[in-house]
Amino acid sequence: MPKKNATVGAGTPFNPLSVPNVALTLAVELLEQGIQDLPPSGSFPGAGIYALYYLGAFEPYIPLARQNTPRLCRAPIYVGKAVRKGSRVGIDFSPTTEAALFNRLKLHAKSIAGAGLDPKDFRCKYLVVEDAFISLAESVLIGVFRPLWNQVVSGFGNNPTGGPRSTQAQSKWDTLHPGRRRGKGEARAELDAILAKVERHLRENPLDSMDSELRRIAERLAKYLSK
Repeated sequence: MPKKNATVGAGTPFNPLSVPNVALTLAVELLEQGIQDLPPSGSFPGAGIYALYYLGAFEPYIPLARQNTPRLCRAPIYVGKAVRKGSRVGIDFSPTTEAALFNRLKLHAKSIAGAGLDPKDFRCKYLVVEDAFISLAESVLIGVFRPLWNQVVSGFGNNPTGGPRSTQAQSKWDTLHPGRRRGKGEARAELDAILAKVERHLRENPLDSMDSELRRIAERLAKYLSK
């Protein structure tokens, strides 16, 4: 008889450095971070990833807000990243002294307030990450949590436009939450159509659209969040 703790019928050896396992580690590390106000109370250096959580009373978002409390946030409304300046022209292995992540969160709080939402209805988690892993962490968190402002109400993270681009079509986010100085052209979608997509997205089962590796990560994180 095999020993009680022996592995029976073992398959492929576990590789802690495989891309899915690295992605899972990054996701868990972010979820383990403390819940902060938006923006956080003090500046800090570093680039990395973050998740925003909604706890307010905007009616279309209530099914999402019910999953979050000031002490336990489960369902992000947005996931994003902040990279150091110059990252597009090559990697820098030395730690950055820029407050890239903090400044991004501060800008988001300003955008939210400008659109008539209350930053006090939001919380955030953030993680300073080495440059090479930032995009991977962001991608897996978006894939697992399917945040509303990433996948349906797009345009929240857009930078302000100027010149001829200032008349470009208005994003779905700015159509649903008018007030920011963004594209002043016609809306990309009708308000009723956006609201219908929001309602449908919040009642769908996210596992239905995931591949096997992403589903495995999602199921592991679900167990983690249930503790």
